[in-house]
Amino acid sequence: AYDALRRVPALLIDDLGKANDPIARAVLADALDRAGRDVRRFGRWGDLHRLQPMHPFGHVPVIGRWFRTVDWPADGSIDTICQTAHPHTARCHATPFGVVSRFVCDLADPDDNRFVLLGGQDGWLGSSTFADQLPLWRDGKMIRVPLTPAAVAQAFPHQTVLMP
Repeated sequence: AYDALRRVPALLIDDLGKANDPIARAVLADALDRAGRDVRRFGRWGDLHRLQPMHPFGHVPVIGRWFRTVDWPADGSIDTICQTAHPHTARCHATPFGVVSRFVCDLADPDDNRFVLLGGQDGWLGSSTFADQLPLWRDGKMIRVPLTPAAVAQAFPHQTVLMP
């Protein structure tokens, strides 16, 4: 029932606070013991929860491994700013969903905008921009993207004109 709701942590905490009968306490104590063993076995959150950005072909059996980019410790959980989704399991697994972009802007300066995508600009296999932003993402760095015409011309002197 908890999995079907977005308010899982709040509801679970409320229910646990009301668990006063001996059976509920015994079940809770056993669950905490098991969770403690799992924590000791893995040591760190990211040792259990992995982040594996990939092309959609990465899910295809047999050939999928050729379309995966990296295997990193995943940050975050369902209720954190570095959001990642994960199954309720004590086995090592890749998170199927996570934050895929970061965008920070200074509203007082239209030229101080910073972006990064988990991966790159496109999903075209073999493209130089398929996974080019992975190192930036991992290192917490971003790409500055100015918006005023003068700052754009200064930051990006190369121009590509596409004609029909």
